[in-house]
Amino acid sequence: MELVRERIQQKGLNLREAFEAFDENNDGVIDEREFKRTMRVVELGLTDIEIDRILKWFDPNGTGRIMYKAFCAKLVGQQASTS
Repeated sequence: MELVRERIQQKGLNLREAFEAFDENNDGVIDEREFKRTMRVVELGLTDIEIDRILKWFDPNGTGRIMYKAFCAKLVGQQASTS
């Protein structure tokens, strides 16, 4: 999880930009396919099992959908504004 935070910082992205990078179809939701694809593209050197573990951290209920506020909350430990 810290690797995700670090890569976002390295890329100079704010949370909205990071979310939009994952949300390939711009529907306001990161689905499992988008999440896994983006995690592979950013080349963190993670195995599929590690990517699945990070996905479960972002989506503990296993809905297959990560909303913006939940994404931000996981990365900063609090609810983010919608701006």
